[in-house]
Amino acid sequence: MKKQHSLIGLAMLAAGVMFAGGCSGDDVGGTDTPDTEVVADSGDEAGDTGGDSTPDGGEDTDTAAEPDAGDADVPDAAEPDADADPGPDEDDYPPVECAYPSDDETCPDGPFGPGTYFSKFEIVTDKTCCADIDGDDAIDNYLGNDVVGTLGPLLGGDVNGNIQLAIDNGLLMYLMEAQSWGNTAYDASLELKVLEGDYSEETPQTNLSGEGSVYVSAESYDEDGAPRFGFTSARVDEGGVLRASGGSLNARFPGMIEAIDLELTDVSIRAQVVEDPQANLQAGGGFALVDGELSGVLMRDRFFESMNEAALECECIQNTPLLFTYVGTGTNDRYQCSLASSDAQNCSSASAACRTLADNTLCSGLAGLSGLADIETDEGRAFSIGVRFETVPTELLEVP
Repeated sequence: MKKQHSLIGLAMLAAGVMFAGGCSGDDVGGTDTPDTEVVADSGDEAGDTGGDSTPDGGEDTDTAAEPDAGDADVPDAAEPDADADPGPDEDDYPPVECAYPSDDETCPDGPFGPGTYFSKFEIVTDKTCCADIDGDDAIDNYLGNDVVGTLGPLLGGDVNGNIQLAIDNGLLMYLMEAQSWGNTAYDASLELKVLEGDYSEETPQTNLSGEGSVYVSAESYDEDGAPRFGFTSARVDEGGVLRASGGSLNARFPGMIEAIDLELTDVSIRAQVVEDPQANLQAGGGFALVDGELSGVLMRDRFFESMNEAALECECIQNTPLLFTYVGTGTNDRYQCSLASSDAQNCSSASAACRTLADNTLCSGLAGLSGLADIETDEGRAFSIGVRFETVPTELLEVP
């Protein structure tokens, strides 16, 4: 088994990491609400029956004066506001030459479009970032603020420090690939996929400098060869602000028991496209992002299922009942820790991951927080998370 770091620490910080994809809106931190003005002719005043009143209070019933149906008043179409901003003109932002994919035989060719490599991934431990997911005018970041912030000492100490250490040592290689991206200053629509690195022949320092290349793992694709994770919508606003929504990501970490499978859903990101070095949007090119913000949710039930699956890999932890058991609905909608008193002693010489799972304080703490999941989704209750990130250019390569 690989050298194991703190399993739960990795599991919780994994709630954001593997971009391996959102908010209720298109933007992290808010939604765009265009101003709309509708002007319509109300026609005849209310109470006008269409006939002429007679002096004695009666009504002229001369049907010859009735208008044709075609003469009926029709609401006028709204007139455009001369002062309204018509928005960017795509003609002002023509696509660069050889933007991937290109049919031009003189352009570079390859299996991947421009790539980017995550050089920073920091779980926000307060509520200053990154989005109002449930629409209550408050930032949602339960995992960062309440879980990592509260249980940090039990999650391996410096959670974000451990993430950065893994990135710096080349143990975490999370990637994104862009396609159909024509201009870094503005593009109304592009494709953005989330990939996982398999290995690199470059040093971590070279990769983090933006001069490296990474072989893309086959785990990034489903059995039909389609990317497993990505965003349903992506664009670049004027000024080079990349926004993507409707995303999903998978979280994996070195040292984590393989049974752990954490997937973020409803993921949205916002980041500034770096101008220097200039992005290369051709096949084999790369791009960098700064001031990145990510929001998403981790499904609560799936998280505790993953913890149970991980515990089953530890022979020192009893498997009946499972480590976490669901105990009810309504006001008692939560999980309880079913750790046996003997489990901690039995795991004293086991792997670091199993010792962490057998920690009664952590187990009870997670169970207590399970009833406080802050987001309601169609699939069930979920934990929100906010992350700040940065990326550097990288060349994506196909495994031989």
